[in-house]
Amino acid sequence: MGTHAVAVAAGRCALMGTVALASALYAWSAQLAKHRIVTAVHHQSCAAAVRLISPEVRDNDAPTAFLAGRMLDEGICVQRDPELAAHFFAHAAELGERAAARDYAAKVGLGVGTEQDYARAGELCRAAGVDDQKQLSAAALGRVWVYNYPTNGK
Repeated sequence: MGTHAVAVAAGRCALMGTVALASALYAWSAQLAKHRIVTAVHHQSCAAAVRLISPEVRDNDAPTAFLAGRMLDEGICVQRDPELAAHFFAHAAELGERAAARDYAAKVGLGVGTEQDYARAGELCRAAGVDDQKQLSAAALGRVWVYNYPTNGK
């Protein structure tokens, strides 16, 4: 595949990924809006929100681990810690949480909290439903994902 074809495929994949991510996040946000952690944060009770999260990553269910990762990644109610967030995203992704797999893919692509690996980031993206047609190699998908992800992997 020539350079131009890769660039076109990467652009197409990034657009498909963005559309898929937006629709998935919309559906997910409706579901998450009812989660006890979100409710606690909404009511400005950070202490209650934090108490709902087990400090032992593996003791959390998928939505809780994902929300803990988002809180750590963005510094909501806790000190910002993107590296620790990666561990929560990884656990939630292992439990089948697709949104967490997309966030973890960005971390893996950048090497935040884990070893940097574009191919693994691409595999995580595919597990989350991005580029099901396999238009790009796993490594190319990982690179495209990292640089087109809404938070740019931060």
